[in-house]
Amino acid sequence: FKDEFGMDGDAANFITGLIYLMSAPASPLLGLLMDKTGRNITWVMVAVIGSIGCHALLAFTRLNPYIAVSSLGIAYSLLASALWPIAALIIPEYQLGTAYGLMQAIQNLGTALIVMAAGTISDEYGYTMLECFFLFWLGISLLSTICIWICDCAGTGYLNMSIEARNKFDEARQAEMDALRARRVEGYRLLRPRTDVNIRNRYLSKIGANLPGHLGHGGLIVPAHL
Repeated sequence: FKDEFGMDGDAANFITGLIYLMSAPASPLLGLLMDKTGRNITWVMVAVIGSIGCHALLAFTRLNPYIAVSSLGIAYSLLASALWPIAALIIPEYQLGTAYGLMQAIQNLGTALIVMAAGTISDEYGYTMLECFFLFWLGISLLSTICIWICDCAGTGYLNMSIEARNKFDEARQAEMDALRARRVEGYRLLRPRTDVNIRNRYLSKIGANLPGHLGHGGLIVPAHL
């Protein structure tokens, strides 16, 4: 920023941290938006496209960098608010801790490698190539998001449903599971092998005799002609 936009040290330091200053108040509001609207994949795509636009402004224009950096902070918050809940939609609850741990580990590893590569590119090739480097990886992110969207559409479309549609889908799936469980229980009851007592009681019923009193029925039926 000092070389490309003629900023002094204090201004350059401030704009570097502006991304996080913008994301701090934006994150809970955007999280609330996710809770009300759903459609996580769409919002991830919007965030990635917005990030591409911000880096393109920083790379190829001399527009005031405060605009692009502020927008970038909001795009990062939108990405986090839409991306991280996807794990809870597809991973069983008893594996969520492991899933989030792996996600955090991969993110930390990627951040460390990208920071080291960015420093080398900036020193060797300059600011414009650094922004092109960021744009390249954002392009990969956009392609990955499109692949996820295609896979989701090929299935149930659950990840990109609205909250209302997702609730209806969950209710229908739960009702189907309950019906299947009831059919299994009924099938088990019908297929349960009969004991000698069951066979004897059924025979007594067929010949017109009540079951003995200690089995919950009256005494023996006496034919009318006797």
